[in-house]
Amino acid sequence: MDRITQVCIKDVRAIEFMELELNRPITVLIGENGAGKSTVLESLELLRKAAEPNFMAQFYAQHRGMSGLLRKGAKAIALSVVIEDDEGKLPWIEYHFVLMSRSSGAVAVAENLYVVR
Repeated sequence: MDRITQVCIKDVRAIEFMELELNRPITVLIGENGAGKSTVLESLELLRKAAEPNFMAQFYAQHRGMSGLLRKGAKAIALSVVIEDDEGKLPWIEYHFVLMSRSSGAVAVAENLYVVR
């Protein structure tokens, strides 16, 4: 079965940079209010929705643009995820996604998918 083994989050809300290794069967997010627990979950949701054809419309409907997500002083949000096969039979996948704030609104400026054997 495929599973997420790593998540990287850059410049989303209070998170300047976070690399989260998910190498155990269960991961529990624990922290004080404002530490970024919900931001991690929302970042995973953004990554999931990014592949959908109407992603930008959904993004604006839910977040009303970048201002609610972008870390103060940052110009772009960068998210990535690594998905691996537990049994090691299939190649692993790495997906990167960048949303940049522009005066006209958020723009997806980079989207990369790597399949590594």
